[in-house]
Amino acid sequence: MPCNLDASGATTSGGVAGTSGGSGSYSNPEIKKRREIFLKQCQTHGGFNLGERTNLMASGCFRTCLPDAMLTIESHLKGTPVRGADMANTRRWFRERHPGDPNERDAEAYGAEKGLDVTYRQDTSPKNLLKLTDACLTRLEYKYEEKGVLKLETHYMAFLNGVLIDNDKHRDPPVITHADKKNNKTAMAPFWHYFNESTKEIKLTHVYVVTLRAPKRSADDCAGENSSPNPSPVGKKQKA
Repeated sequence: MPCNLDASGATTSGGVAGTSGGSGSYSNPEIKKRREIFLKQCQTHGGFNLGERTNLMASGCFRTCLPDAMLTIESHLKGTPVRGADMANTRRWFRERHPGDPNERDAEAYGAEKGLDVTYRQDTSPKNLLKLTDACLTRLEYKYEEKGVLKLETHYMAFLNGVLIDNDKHRDPPVITHADKKNNKTAMAPFWHYFNESTKEIKLTHVYVVTLRAPKRSADDCAGENSSPNPSPVGKKQKA
């Protein structure tokens, strides 16, 4: 979790991470100790702030991360709220297409049906991702420990206008700041915000840019553009 220094010098969750909280001196040894712990914790984070979840963000569980991310992106691009029926229908669509865990091919098929173009981005650098203003679907691989055994899983999140959005309704999304874009290590800090202490490693493996597909133009529309309302006479001399 990101850290913030409260009025007493203790650490609190939320707010700005990666700031020192000022350079004031503290005579109370306990407060001084807490401040030192706070500064040490913040060195591992970027500079993101926490924003509130909105009705454009789908909430769910790990196994619904891809449909939830796609619905969040779709709602953002179309400006429509996410309703319970929307989440149920989207998850059903992915589940019926691909029993088990869906993948990026399913996201592309969903986009084709919903009027969205899902385009793979060659550059998967975390710091370059955070500089984008596009709507993006991100795929992660992470290693975590369970009962002493190291396991590998995949996870999907949405990245929209500088906000990294997960379907974890219990965690507000980190809003990216300039400090996060410094290098690939700081750029991964917002992703770590959503994982717990059992996670050992997180890697950004795929980035897909999602856009609204331009509506198809009919033959009548094209013919109308090619015709001139006041055509000049051809092969005839203009009167003086």
